[in-house]
Amino acid sequence: DRDTGVVYVNEYCAVCNGVNNIAPWSYILSCSSELLTIIEDNPSLTLTLQLIQEYCTPSTFEPPTGLSDGAPARECFLHISSCMSQDELAALNTTDRMNQERYNELVQNCIQGPFNLVSLFGGLPYRNQYCAICNGEPPA
Repeated sequence: DRDTGVVYVNEYCAVCNGVNNIAPWSYILSCSSELLTIIEDNPSLTLTLQLIQEYCTPSTFEPPTGLSDGAPARECFLHISSCMSQDELAALNTTDRMNQERYNELVQNCIQGPFNLVSLFGGLPYRNQYCAICNGEPPA
């Protein structure tokens, strides 16, 4: 993630975690010098891929500029990242109905707030504490 510097296992996990500014890593190959001459004479993509397999050895992945390759990759976890409706939430509570402004604030923080899994009683975790609260869980 170019914005936070968090490294994800793959782009699908990044998307699952709400990342919009994905920074792909580069794959570096070590190839013999004769490969360039062969490719210049035959620019076919299929042939180029075959030649890379023949004349190159995998070397390494390099992180984008500004991202560390030492950080552990964050995986994608199934989690609840939305709120139940205000009416559904009110039906769960025995107290007064939550005002619209507070409910809207919870929804916004649930969706756009920090990713910090909250797991209660062994169920499916919530994206963060705001998602837990707007799904009827008591505040921590």
